[in-house]
Amino acid sequence: MAQLRLLVDDRLSVYAKRVRNAIKQLPVFGGSPRILLDEQEISQLSKISVDKVRVAIDELQREGYLAPFYHGRKSKCSVYALQNPALSGDVMEVWV
Repeated sequence: MAQLRLLVDDRLSVYAKRVRNAIKQLPVFGGSPRILLDEQEISQLSKISVDKVRVAIDELQREGYLAPFYHGRKSKCSVYALQNPALSGDVMEVWV
């Protein structure tokens, strides 16, 4: 079963891949890598709609690329921690 999971290329959708590539262009700050994620800016960089960007961000969170840095604070809800700072590799390599 584990070998079958390793054969899976990448479970990210096309939109999530575009958002992941757009995030690579954003500046990273802090000791633990964080980014300020503005949906409008990502929409312009990746050339997809804001609704699709929201779906892609949720998918990146689910797959372990991003995590909200401040839970429950509306003023800081756009700060995300990078679980995989290089944003490289496929989904299976994130958890290794």
